[in-house]
Amino acid sequence: MMHTDVVPVLVISGVATAGVLVLTVAPRQVCHALFRVEPADWLSVFFARYLGLLVFAIGSLVVYSCSIVRIFCAGLAAVCSA
Repeated sequence: MMHTDVVPVLVISGVATAGVLVLTVAPRQVCHALFRVEPADWLSVFFARYLGLLVFAIGSLVVYSCSIVRIFCAGLAAVCSA
């Protein structure tokens, strides 16, 4: 069954994606470590934190979708049809 083959891949990629949550805690250090750029003003720090939360939410939803077959099938159908 395809569901059992894809679940470990989705869990690992979802956890790695959700790991960007650290960007909301320390945006200057993480931006410097990942992109070699340090945010200069408060607006850059705000957007770094905002995008960190957004990427964390998407990664959490990927992990959550692995546990519910209906969500997994709907998401897989949406990705395959696009």
